[in-house]
Amino acid sequence: SMPSFGPTHPQWVPIDEMLLARDTAPGMYYIEYINLIGVLTIGRTKTNDMIAQRLLAASVISLELCLFFMTNELLPLRSRAAYADLLVSAFIDCAPQEDKCTVDNLLV
Repeated sequence: SMPSFGPTHPQWVPIDEMLLARDTAPGMYYIEYINLIGVLTIGRTKTNDMIAQRLLAASVISLELCLFFMTNELLPLRSRAAYADLLVSAFIDCAPQEDKCTVDNLLV
């Protein structure tokens, strides 16, 4: 779920409902939020790895979340693409000194 600010008070709305709603502004905001997280995790520096680990620990991103939204055919292509980019930058792009990537044994 993601917070949505309505005319009366903030409320939590399921992400898929927000992405499929007639009002596209909240969905576009969320897609840009996912793109921002992807940009923050591109490249394998110590800072980027620290950011990715903090996001994982806070349950903001996860491999399962990326796969779920990336493969959900009901969602707009732009949101699926944002999750695909996040999957690559946060989980597949390995540090050169690592023996294995996070998803070496992943079967999709």
